[in-house]
Amino acid sequence: MENEFERRVKIAYLDSFLLYILQQIKDSSKISFKLFVSRNHSEVPENLYRAWKISRYYLKKEDIVFVDDINQQKLLLNIDGETYEFTYKILTKNLKGFIFELYNTLPQKIQKFLFKHFYDGLKVAYLLKNASIVLNYALSTNFNLETMIYAILTGITAGYSGAFNRCFMFLKKNDYYVFYKGLGPNDEKEAHEIWEAIETIEYSIEDFLRNISDDFTTSLEKEFKDVKIREKTLKSFLDYSKDIESRKIKFEVIPKEIKDKLKITTDIAIIPLKIKGKINGFLIADNKFDKKPIDKYQMLAFDFFGKQLSTFLENTEFLIELSQKAFTDALTGLENRRSLDQYLQTNSRKSVVIFIDLDKFKSINDTKGHNFGDQVLKRFGEIIKSNIRECDKAFRYGGDEFVIILDSKDFKVALKVLERIKKEAYHNLGLSFSAGVVLSSNLEKAIKVADNLVYNSKKSGSFEFYEGEIE
Repeated sequence: MENEFERRVKIAYLDSFLLYILQQIKDSSKISFKLFVSRNHSEVPENLYRAWKISRYYLKKEDIVFVDDINQQKLLLNIDGETYEFTYKILTKNLKGFIFELYNTLPQKIQKFLFKHFYDGLKVAYLLKNASIVLNYALSTNFNLETMIYAILTGITAGYSGAFNRCFMFLKKNDYYVFYKGLGPNDEKEAHEIWEAIETIEYSIEDFLRNISDDFTTSLEKEFKDVKIREKTLKSFLDYSKDIESRKIKFEVIPKEIKDKLKITTDIAIIPLKIKGKINGFLIADNKFDKKPIDKYQMLAFDFFGKQLSTFLENTEFLIELSQKAFTDALTGLENRRSLDQYLQTNSRKSVVIFIDLDKFKSINDTKGHNFGDQVLKRFGEIIKSNIRECDKAFRYGGDEFVIILDSKDFKVALKVLERIKKEAYHNLGLSFSAGVVLSSNLEKAIKVADNLVYNSKKSGSFEFYEGEIE
């Protein structure tokens, strides 16, 4: 029988909410339990086993009295010398019912103390709910980073969440931090209009994600779109050497440049946006219009959503980097065959296609080794890249073969590009190449025709151009 009691005490489930209440009571008052327990282990209510477990593991003191009558079972809770009785009837209620009875039995000063914690806890729970909505959106197939940023700024500024008046996002560019996104009213009149709307219309983060359009722009962005802040200004009041958390900055110590450019008149909250350990931007939030002090909950929301944004930005950069690696030839830095195949599937605009094959490249590998050959290919890729425009495309087709697709319908443009590449390749590498050139909207067929033209180019020693249309 004793072993069964022990087993049931050990497996008794202690709800986190129940433990929280008891922990708060324990921190502020002297507390003890006295348990009246049936000798028949099967007649003992689960809530009494919970109280037994709390006595043993949390209060470090057991005061157990065994009784013969099932109805004599009870729990005596002593708080600062006052004893509160929980009868067998109360103990047989479900866990929620028991916690409700426990709360109602507590002295009023403890109830008030706990209510404050419940209130703060509910706000945090709502914050986590909104964060979950943002996270689920980030994992969805229609994820859009711009919308995600606005959703996070909404989490920081909305009345049901962080409740800051304004929030600014800056991203690093050279020696400056440039304004990128912002949310909040631009003046006091607009602020009061927004607050009036919030009081009469429920508008959640879910609503925002569902309704935001691609051309969405806030009045704050129109006002501050050209603002940039020097990096050294930020360094003047943030210690870059530390792993910076969100901070509240007193108005008096905010640099004048930031005050003037963002029209700041109160304290601010600031958090860096770190990617791979480096600060690539930051968020600033304030309560410019209602002028209320920045409280602990606002800082919690600001810190939480700010770190979420850092994580999303870092993951997005990682995915972009991963995508670039998947579609980039590691040796030459040009796009690879996979990237070419994808490009051919999605593009049918009439363009000039150039197929290049290096002359006598095999003999370079045979006489000077493959490492030297790799360096030649790498340098040749750099030469191609430096002689085409951003609107043009260059691919390593395979081995010593390359494909260039020019955003042009003019063979003269292709000839100029080839002549520049030829001159630089010979000057830097002592290298020549053969090339076939085709104009067509059927790019896949054009590549095959241009490839065939390379054989004629090798025989003639000049670039070969296909005159005519390819179906």
